[in-house]
Amino acid sequence: MIDFEGLPTDVALTDEFAGAGVVFAGGCFPDDQTFGGVLIVPSGDFWLHPGRLDCSATFVEPGSAAVAGTVEFVELSNAGLVSSAGYFAGASIEASNLAGDVIATVDVPQVGPSVGRPVSVVRIEVPGIHRIVIHNIEHDVFGGGALPFDLFTYGAVTVSCRADLDGDGTLTIFDFLAFQNL
Repeated sequence: MIDFEGLPTDVALTDEFAGAGVVFAGGCFPDDQTFGGVLIVPSGDFWLHPGRLDCSATFVEPGSAAVAGTVEFVELSNAGLVSSAGYFAGASIEASNLAGDVIATVDVPQVGPSVGRPVSVVRIEVPGIHRIVIHNIEHDVFGGGALPFDLFTYGAVTVSCRADLDGDGTLTIFDFLAFQNL
């Protein structure tokens, strides 16, 4: 589990968590704003802000970012929103395998204005998740908007045979074809 407490809020995440098996890229920023108490962050003050760029998390062998890994599930805990004010942007979260094929998608609806949301969890559970990408969807009324994730939890990172590029657990002609497309 990753909690974003104490990280600089003006620097995009990269390999700070490679030792734990995750490398972030794109528009992944820690943030500590609660917007006057409108935002409910159960674990503390800091949360993951995907921003306007896609935010991705790639699973790697813990301690060796050069070796690809996979997990069986990913959970993102959404911060809550007090109903009296504020709004959240929406998101589409895609999980892909080692070959880059999208294997699962979850949508997080936008919220507000003046509609609250309790603290909740978005879970993607499918074998062979190598990367997730959070596509921030601007709010229909206000544009932009935050989409706060409080905690980032994932299953044990496993490293498969490097030649098994499609992540199906066996070496086949499809792995060879994927290799040719690298």
